[in-house]
Amino acid sequence: MSLPVSVMSLELPRRLLADRLSALLILGCGVALEAALWRHPGLPPGAGVAAAGLLWAWHLRRVRGAPTRAVWGPYGWRLQLADGRWIAADLGHGTRLLGPSVVLYWQAEGCAFGAWLTAADLPRPVLRSLAVRLRAHGARAAQ
Repeated sequence: MSLPVSVMSLELPRRLLADRLSALLILGCGVALEAALWRHPGLPPGAGVAAAGLLWAWHLRRVRGAPTRAVWGPYGWRLQLADGRWIAADLGHGTRLLGPSVVLYWQAEGCAFGAWLTAADLPRPVLRSLAVRLRAHGARAAQ
């Protein structure tokens, strides 16, 4: 007799806590660099703004391409991207448990996606359930 196969579906928030904190760090980087350049009159002004702008563009590109939904079933992961496409994915080596949070790293179709999920992003019972499933999956993969 086989056990019923369960499917876990994660509705990922539009902006993860880690993404919001990254945006604040980018802003702080630009301000700090601009303040440092302001103290040296021979250096060109605006480099801090340019650096922050480039980092911000990279950040927005990465965030807009992030999955909006992840489904873990008997045949692996399926990710729904922001444009509505579903793609098959595998867990990468960066997947880990960090205290009460979970870092998921997926590899799919020549690209990689990452999500650091905390209690600010998903309810604690969902994070616990995901952590238990990841531990069980890791134990099975090690056999």
